[in-house]
Amino acid sequence: MTKKPFIIAAISSIVIIAMLFVINFITSFGHPWFIYPAFAVAWWPLSVYFAGNGKYTLFSIAASVLVTVFFLLVNLITSFAYPWFIYPVFVIWWWPLVMLTAARRRYRLFSVIAAVYTIVFFLAVNLISSPNMIWFIYPAFAVVW
Repeated sequence: MTKKPFIIAAISSIVIIAMLFVINFITSFGHPWFIYPAFAVAWWPLSVYFAGNGKYTLFSIAASVLVTVFFLLVNLITSFAYPWFIYPVFVIWWWPLVMLTAARRRYRLFSVIAAVYTIVFFLAVNLISSPNMIWFIYPAFAVVW
């Protein structure tokens, strides 16, 4: 891959995001709406770099980080009291998990990591949503079964 497409994508994305930030700052300082289009623009250099180099597993990791940060920011902006972003983030991280394990024909490793990941997710949801009642053991039992 030549570096020229990536440099163009990176510089253009930075300029677009800076312009959006300035417009957001001038028009409506109290609500940071610029993160929504900035999220879409950030995919451009990310995909040009990783797809151009054929690094699809690293692309899945970088894209999952980008989407996780996006959902975290939206959660902090919209409803700071309840961390709802963990629900979509749980599903988003399946992509790199599959790319790192199952796509390389490591099915047993995938099964173990996916089971532990799912149990930890249900534990986190249990502790966040209803810490006085321990219910995560029921789906954990089903996952281990």
